[in-house]
Parts: sequence; C-alpha cells; structure tokens
Amino acid sequence: MTKVLVMEIFAVISGDLKALIWIAVIFGATALAAIAGMFFVHADDAAPMLRAFFFNLRVAVAVAVRRVVRRRG
Repeated sequence: MTKVLVMEIFAVISGDLKALIWIAVIFGATALAAIAGMFFVHADDAAPMLRAFFFNLRVAVAVAVRRVVRRRG
C-alpha cells in the first residue's frame, strides 16, 4: 500500500498522468475483485485471493515504474 502511494505521488510530481490513471485502474479493479470474491468464498479460500491481489498490485507498480523510467530516459 505504501509503495502505491509513493508511486502516485511520484507520478503527480513528474506530471505523468497516464501512469497515475493506470495505477488507479489496476489497483481499483484488483481490489474490487478481491473484496467481491471474499463475499462468495469461505475464509479458507480467501488467502489465495489476497495473495493474487497483492501480486497484481506489485505488477501494476512495476509496470508503471518502467513506463515512467522509459519516458525520462
């Protein structure tokens, strides 16, 4: 969560609005999927969904970082 906030602040400071929107869309979609999925599964099945959520979050941040670095480099 902290990494996402840092990336959002970095994107705003650097003026990279597309990266900020991309992070927000991926984070929002995976959060909604994880939350909705937890209502329909037992507690035992929630752990893999949470792991997938955080994995997708890490991927979204990594891709956004790559895009920002490419534009600057």
